[in-house]
Amino acid sequence: MKKYWLPLVFFIIGIVFLLLHFLMSAGGTGDLDVDIQPTSYVMPAAYKVYSNEEAMDGRFFLCKLLLTNEGGGELRNLKVSYQIPGYVEWTDLDKIKYLVAGQSAVLTVYPHFSPSIVDKTSTSKERGNIRIQYDTRQGSDEFEKSFAFEMRGRNDLVYSSMPVQEIVSYPDMFENLALVSCFITPEDPIIKYYTQNIQQKILKGEAAAVMNSDEEAVRFLLGVYEATLRAGMVYSGTSGVPHDLGDVNSIIQHVRLPREVVTGNTGLCIELSTLYASVLSCAGLHPLIFFIPGHAYPGIQVNNNFYAIEATGIGGEGLGNVASAEKAFELGMKELKEFIQKVQEGDPRYMYVDIQQLFAAGVNPMELRDDTYLRQKIDQIVGSWDGKGTRQFNPNVGTQRAYNTGGGQNQGGNENAGGGGGSNMMSYAGPVRFSYPGGWMRYDNPSPGFPALVSQIEATDGTTSISVYRIQGTANPDEAMYYLVQSYMSAGVDIQYQNNGPSGGFSRYSGQSSSYNGVFNWVGYFKPSGGGVVGVTVGAPYSYYSQVQGTINQIVSTIR
Repeated sequence: MKKYWLPLVFFIIGIVFLLLHFLMSAGGTGDLDVDIQPTSYVMPAAYKVYSNEEAMDGRFFLCKLLLTNEGGGELRNLKVSYQIPGYVEWTDLDKIKYLVAGQSAVLTVYPHFSPSIVDKTSTSKERGNIRIQYDTRQGSDEFEKSFAFEMRGRNDLVYSSMPVQEIVSYPDMFENLALVSCFITPEDPIIKYYTQNIQQKILKGEAAAVMNSDEEAVRFLLGVYEATLRAGMVYSGTSGVPHDLGDVNSIIQHVRLPREVVTGNTGLCIELSTLYASVLSCAGLHPLIFFIPGHAYPGIQVNNNFYAIEATGIGGEGLGNVASAEKAFELGMKELKEFIQKVQEGDPRYMYVDIQQLFAAGVNPMELRDDTYLRQKIDQIVGSWDGKGTRQFNPNVGTQRAYNTGGGQNQGGNENAGGGGGSNMMSYAGPVRFSYPGGWMRYDNPSPGFPALVSQIEATDGTTSISVYRIQGTANPDEAMYYLVQSYMSAGVDIQYQNNGPSGGFSRYSGQSSSYNGVFNWVGYFKPSGGGVVGVTVGAPYSYYSQVQGTINQIVSTIR
């Protein structure tokens, strides 16, 4: 019997130590540590983005809070609140039921500013306050702390939030380019009034949004130019200089609002572009803004065709003289042709923003109040149009299309999300075999600078896209996917994906491609072949994907 005593003694001692440890922990005191990581700045123009954690991948926030219990007991019923004096009253965040000893929690503060924040026109240093109330075994306690940040003026556009040491490519310097859409104000009562006058006084009536005609849409585009030309609007520069914001060193540009461009009768290229985009959107059209090194110009998409106009033709630097509306359109189309070529070559400096896509993604414009004085200014400007005669525009509309730049990322897209399907199917017999709806546009070797992209096939309405690849020198589909991710990263396209396993001799992938033009969902099928890997991706913009799922499934079912 004695041989069992020693193990029994050790067992009892172990139980005692466990009980002592439990009792000591239960009687310990929680100790809250809070690490506040504030934003460097807040852009009033983007106040709707700050309040929407879904917009821009939640990158724009007031601060992040790391809450850690460094004590030996629990913290319970943590109630977190924040305040920005003069801007946001005390506001509660989600409650945390408890934090056990050593546990941490992260909270992100997405502030809900009042629309009146856009009345702020200058930069100032501001402070935010954090308050955390919680319970311990000894009772209730409270934590309070302040942090500093910079509040910019409503006209300030910060092109990049990245620390200087992390900027490694041209797109990094313009990672906030999508925020341009916050300066596009189609619902501004002043812009609405201005647009109505263009429709009535310049165009003598128009129905571009109703007719869905290329010619009528381009006529409206030229009408906006004619309005600025008749008013004697002048192309002028403004500041865009490096500025330090904590660890952020960025280009901050003072961008006049569309109402300020109109009533001030002057604007820089980006300001003229946001004016055009505001008026075009107000009229129910699909505006775009094209960005090239040192310049921006406006355009439209209609029936999956892209058109552009050189808005600075009213007196732009280097143009030599004032251009007619037709000449400005001709210049814009030449620039667009070069733009498409550069995109196909993979030049990351050539980018565009699709205003409809950005609005749908939550990158929404500021709200502005009506203003009697500015309406009177519009009346004076409209008066300057009179006496200069009326004429019919002859834009000589061509067909310039924006080609897909790869990665399954469709650069176009519109609201007609039918997917371009049909009963007649065409066969593709390249590196991968499949069928696709008849009438779709096929482009072989669409990007000579990127030979891995063999073919691009697009629905006529721009909602669905097929990309065919041959990636030489890769041993398996995973290596091929890594190659594509790295290649598109240099062009400003971020690809996230997962391997879903084998499917009919292929490796199946599903993923998303994100860029300044929005998010594109896709499925891909890849397999080894002839010293490399071949594959195909099929997808659509995020907002249309569910609507064209049937068409995508139909194509996928034919992949061989």
